[in-house]
Amino acid sequence: MAIETLSVGNNSNVIYVAPSNSTNKEIADYVCDGTNDSKQINAAIQAAGTGKEIVLLDGKFNINEKLNVDKEGLTIRGIKDKTVVEQVSLKTSGNDTTSAIIFDVTAGFVTLKDMMVVDVDVDLPQYVIRARNSAGSCVFEGLFFILKATKTDLDYISLATEGTRIINCRVFHNSTVNQKKTISINGNETIIWGLWNTGNDRTRVNYEGNFTHYEFGNNKYDIYVNGIKQ
Repeated sequence: MAIETLSVGNNSNVIYVAPSNSTNKEIADYVCDGTNDSKQINAAIQAAGTGKEIVLLDGKFNINEKLNVDKEGLTIRGIKDKTVVEQVSLKTSGNDTTSAIIFDVTAGFVTLKDMMVVDVDVDLPQYVIRARNSAGSCVFEGLFFILKATKTDLDYISLATEGTRIINCRVFHNSTVNQKKTISINGNETIIWGLWNTGNDRTRVNYEGNFTHYEFGNNKYDIYVNGIKQ
């Protein structure tokens, strides 16, 4: 598989991370072992610093600890549907034992884009993305969420931020249980554009604050603004 020309070469601003089954390990700065790939991704985040870019190469990343996205201006992107970030288990050591989190965003101006994100079926509150109140002006674009949880309600995106953009993302509920899978937003100036629900269950959007704009790809969403259904 050819990696985008823009990202190939000796670019000190880009760090490549390859899963164990990647076809592009030879260009990677970090190669995961397939056991707990969170360690290598978190190491890459710490090495990247502010304003840098991490490319998650083709293949499947096995996640059992949360990914601590704590560098302002950091971009983490995949190779679209060729990059799969899957939470295969929940490890209590080094993770939040009260919830299952994949991307834990605590810095502002972060971009997550162009990858598939798959959750794990555990009996805990779950977040595939959780952006804390310190993480303003983030962009989540081109993400495909596959949600397998059946035992608990799921906030697959939880935002306590200002100025967040959710752009051209897709959601698939991989279960037959009618769960309250939700986007929870507690902040102002949020834009949702082109969010498409490909599963059978409806998704609830709980918003506390002022929407700047929302536009969904289909009608499988129930919108609540400040507790009032729209």
